[in-house]
Amino acid sequence: MDKLKTHMDKKVILIIDDSETSVLLVKSMFELSGDFQVESLNTAVNAEKKILSLKPDLILLDIMMPELDGISFLKTIKNRAEIKEIPVIIVSAVENSNEVQAAMEYGAQDYVLKPIGLNKLFSRVSNYLKKTI
Repeated sequence: MDKLKTHMDKKVILIIDDSETSVLLVKSMFELSGDFQVESLNTAVNAEKKILSLKPDLILLDIMMPELDGISFLKTIKNRAEIKEIPVIIVSAVENSNEVQAAMEYGAQDYVLKPIGLNKLFSRVSNYLKKTI
């Protein structure tokens, strides 16, 4: 009999995205696999506190959000010693090459365009997390 994965066996992903639809789709896909615990926030404001307490294995971050955009928040993450090593994948509808370049320069590991190809995103996240084990 296969034993159920415990909370400790699961990789933790934090989604920071103001689109409820995107969050629900991505969260459902990762949680259904049984290998991930997924938390989400709909704004980057105060997300730093959540990251410090949750210590996620990976962050999926949108760029276009009210109050604080993803690129600005990415800079904040990468300037904090205790969380700068957490991999960040940008998931955004912004196709502007300047935004993509900025995200990569500020430390994002990858950039996935919306609408999200769920299998593509799952594959990229899974492969990236395998590299960090």
